[in-house]
Amino acid sequence: MALRSRYDGYADWYDEQFPTLPEEKSLLRELLDLGNETLCLNVACGTGRYGGTLSRLGYRVLGVDVSADALRRARRGVSLLVRADAASLPLRSESVGSAVGFYFHTDVEDFAGVMVEVARCMKPEARFVYFGLHPCFIGPFVDRTEEAQTQDLHFKPGYGQGGWAWPDFNQGSGLWVRVGGHHKTMAEFLNAIFDAGLSLERVVELDGGGSIAPRNIAVVASKAHF
Repeated sequence: MALRSRYDGYADWYDEQFPTLPEEKSLLRELLDLGNETLCLNVACGTGRYGGTLSRLGYRVLGVDVSADALRRARRGVSLLVRADAASLPLRSESVGSAVGFYFHTDVEDFAGVMVEVARCMKPEARFVYFGLHPCFIGPFVDRTEEAQTQDLHFKPGYGQGGWAWPDFNQGSGLWVRVGGHHKTMAEFLNAIFDAGLSLERVVELDGGGSIAPRNIAVVASKAHF
């Protein structure tokens, strides 16, 4: 069956709407060890926006994504690219020395299944670094469109209602209107990492442009050596 992606046709628009933030690049350098030519899996790499930072840290970056349109742009910063579903990675078990992911847990329904695949591909003691939308403060249950102007947030019922975004959700840049968004609670998000056999080492909350509560979250997890 041919691979299809909701992001096809939006890669150029996405890069224009969502530039990488200095705090993200700085934190990524802090959370990852120097690569020393280690192969780093950038799962769901999208347009490869973090490829340059990873390369400068000394990693050989392997980007995997299902979107052909996104991979077209990723060629600018990532030399090794594979088109594949993140839930079925075409890699040998224990073949990568590090793994990273950025803002994709809301793009997939089975985040837990993806994490099992990522953990399978990681070598023992390898580190996984992930940046994503904060499950507690970004979603159809909170309106942050006037946060900067009013210094106020408006919540409504729905945080515990996991699944694809509400049909009437139309906030911010309009990303979820175009490609959809799958909300997960904090417990679902973290348990997907734990259940894959990874050990959580660190959690960092990032402003991400927010002025009241964080918008993004970063986690570091590692694979135990048995």
